[in-house]
Amino acid sequence: MDKDKCSYSFYIFFIIIYIISFSALYNKNSEVIGILLLFFINIIASIFCGKDLYDFLNNNNPQILLILSIIFCFNIVASTLFLTAIMRIYTFTKNKGSDKLIVSKKNRKMIERFKSLFISVIVVLWVFLFLLFILPKDQPIINLDKIFNTFEIFKILLVLYPLVVSCYLIYSSNKLMLITRHLK
Repeated sequence: MDKDKCSYSFYIFFIIIYIISFSALYNKNSEVIGILLLFFINIIASIFCGKDLYDFLNNNNPQILLILSIIFCFNIVASTLFLTAIMRIYTFTKNKGSDKLIVSKKNRKMIERFKSLFISVIVVLWVFLFLLFILPKDQPIINLDKIFNTFEIFKILLVLYPLVVSCYLIYSSNKLMLITRHLK
């Protein structure tokens, strides 16, 4: 089997699992399962993408490789903090006799905002990764000589959005962790 075909089939598999986890994430009866599935697929896909990106970008664009590595790390840190907080809440509510997450309206808004932003970061990253793999290898990913070109601005935004939002997600998930630290 050709290595590229195998790699593409893994990406299709990841996208399918992401879609399943997104669907479970917004169903109140399977929210915790969706969060767990999203957490694990995100880590596995990040490692897999990181390996492919390293092979693909190693000589051409080390700056983009560094930025994407930072985004993947921020993404994993944010999702780990979020998962820990959610599991604290779930354990607390499970001990109270419920299988669903029971939180205040304020905390529910924070959880919903985190989920929406986290999904948006994943989608934007996948769009950027798709662009990386379809652009010619000899062409720079972001050409600063053509900075006022609409497509170049679009590519810059595709890199900046996940970077900035991932920082916010770490802040937000850490805030949720602080709220849930007393739950037993």
